[in-house]
Amino acid sequence: SFLLLAEPLMILRFLRAREHDVDKAIGMWYGALAWRGVHVARALTECGIFENVGEDENIWNWRPHTSPSDAPTIRGELGARHGHSRRLQNIKADDDAPILVWRMGKFDLSGVARENIQDALAMQQVASLEDALQMCRELSCRHNRLIRARVLCDLSGISVTTSLKHLSLIKSLMGLAKSFYPEVTASVTIVNAPFGFETLWKLISLLLNDHMRSKVLILGSNFDNTTFMKHANISNISQLPTCLGGEQSDSILAPALTVPRGTGKKLEKDQSPPFLDPNVDYSSSSQ
Repeated sequence: SFLLLAEPLMILRFLRAREHDVDKAIGMWYGALAWRGVHVARALTECGIFENVGEDENIWNWRPHTSPSDAPTIRGELGARHGHSRRLQNIKADDDAPILVWRMGKFDLSGVARENIQDALAMQQVASLEDALQMCRELSCRHNRLIRARVLCDLSGISVTTSLKHLSLIKSLMGLAKSFYPEVTASVTIVNAPFGFETLWKLISLLLNDHMRSKVLILGSNFDNTTFMKHANISNISQLPTCLGGEQSDSILAPALTVPRGTGKKLEKDQSPPFLDPNVDYSSSSQ
């Protein structure tokens, strides 16, 4: 982790993440270094698999499990089954940036909170963020320039009322990215935003600095493809899943399945320790 974080382009990410405030960037760097040593390897191991081990170490070859049942632990399985975030494999934006899709409209916030499985979803979120960071690193090294991911966030089906009720859960998941993953995204294009989303966004945006907020574009359900494609820097929309106006199956996305009652009992049978310390507020780390 030290060698990874000490690379010049990686240091630049920390500076940009803290709006070029050197002291804050240094604080984030040290915080991320310590945190990564405890959490990253576990998230990757439980939520996915490395392919072609032993080949070029500069090629990122991790992928999420094909099926949630392939996960080696109950926590990993639940994260894969109910998580909302995934990088599109072998599909990139026009600037060679990886593309991440967040299915926040399908993410069962109420079910996650009711069954108390936030820890499993946090682990899946970390695995997804690490996948994005490592792919951005590989592409940045290959092209000798800073490359950041393009995030497409689909809100189709989201309940603003439910989201407001579980704002603390949203904040905790967002806090992991803000605290430990520097400048991974170039843009966040939100589509299918329902009426009333402005209220929710005002509260969520308070968690972000000006630099982060400037990356976000919010579009409704009848969004203009030209505006969408320009902001996400994607000229070939057909390569995207159908929920985003493309021609690919939505099966390439994270399942984001509804959380059945009794799921929490299943997680209680997992003998491994919690992924995150429940007594630590990670959303306020390294600010």
